[in-house]
Amino acid sequence: MAIEKMSLVNIAGLMDELDATLKRCCESGCFHIEPAGISPDSAMKPLSEKNEYDRPLKELAQLSAQLGITLKETDFTDCDLSAPQDFNSLFEKYNTPFSELNTKRLELTQRISELGGAVRQIDHLKGMHSDFQQLFSMKYVSVRIGKLPVDNLPKLDYYNENFFFVPFETGKSFCWGMYFVPERDKQRVDDIFHSMYFERIRIPSYVSGDADEALEKLKQTIDADTVENAKINEQINELAAKAEPELQKAFSKLRFIHDTFDLRRNAAALNDKFYLKGFIPEKEKDRFGKLFEDMRSVSVVYLPPDADASCEPPTVLKNNFLTRPFTMLVEMYGLPEYKGYNPTAFVAITYTLLFGIMFGDLGQGLLIVLGGLALKKKLGAKISGLVTRLGISSMIFGTLY
Repeated sequence: MAIEKMSLVNIAGLMDELDATLKRCCESGCFHIEPAGISPDSAMKPLSEKNEYDRPLKELAQLSAQLGITLKETDFTDCDLSAPQDFNSLFEKYNTPFSELNTKRLELTQRISELGGAVRQIDHLKGMHSDFQQLFSMKYVSVRIGKLPVDNLPKLDYYNENFFFVPFETGKSFCWGMYFVPERDKQRVDDIFHSMYFERIRIPSYVSGDADEALEKLKQTIDADTVENAKINEQINELAAKAEPELQKAFSKLRFIHDTFDLRRNAAALNDKFYLKGFIPEKEKDRFGKLFEDMRSVSVVYLPPDADASCEPPTVLKNNFLTRPFTMLVEMYGLPEYKGYNPTAFVAITYTLLFGIMFGDLGQGLLIVLGGLALKKKLGAKISGLVTRLGISSMIFGTLY
């Protein structure tokens, strides 16, 4: 139980093979890349290119969210997409039909909401037996329908203006009704009602008949739109089910390509050559070097971990089977320096003993062990191993007690 010995790796090659080199570095699973650290006087320049995969990544993520697809890590070995335009084509393939369906859905949803508002307002005018279209088509008289605070209703008698108000329904707070006013006086009368907090109800132009007939027609329209909206939602769900396997694979591969391309910012360039540096565990040197044997322009050079003063070797804790689950506790508080001491064994022993001493119970310890085993599939081996070991300690001390 110590700290993993690291080696500094310098990688150089032709620019044409930079992306392939970065991909293999990522696939190795052991390469810790470091910024090039170029001095101001150096002829080499850092790569500061715009990641052309940014937009496709955001578009696919947004489309998946709109379709209700939860993206997760998926095997993408059989995904043939690679260039940004490939992912753009995939996006258009599913976004075009979704946009058409979603536009219809939004229009229907908005119309259902507007009709529902009209129903709620007209419902207060059930006592009115006049046709709405006839009321609003009068040439010399204007009609305003709405609600007036009940407290202001008696104040209408104080105004000696050319209008009259017809109430239909009076509640605790408002009185619903309408007032009639000649065209020449409507501006002055409208100001009066506005000052008394009259809230005008905008009746849609397509509403016809009296209040009861209008309510019936509006409810029929709402029912028909609701059915149509449900059909569109079903079509969108079918589209999502069809698109999900392809989008999952494409997004996983796109994110891998995007993140790999982002690593180019850590590279330095001189003419048509690139330069990379990073750290790998010393024991991985042979396996790592074999990854680039078929790339003629790429050279890999290994150096001592302290050969470059501009970067510090990463700390990788080396633990055995018994203490490995306790690594997460050490990482929570911070890793030691590369040349420091690995405290995992000390933490494992003291934590396990103290837990057993404080929670020594054979039966409950057994339940903790079973709970730890059950957590393995959901939360992973680390937390499962930690809980299991603590449960065993609890059982041992429970037996001793």
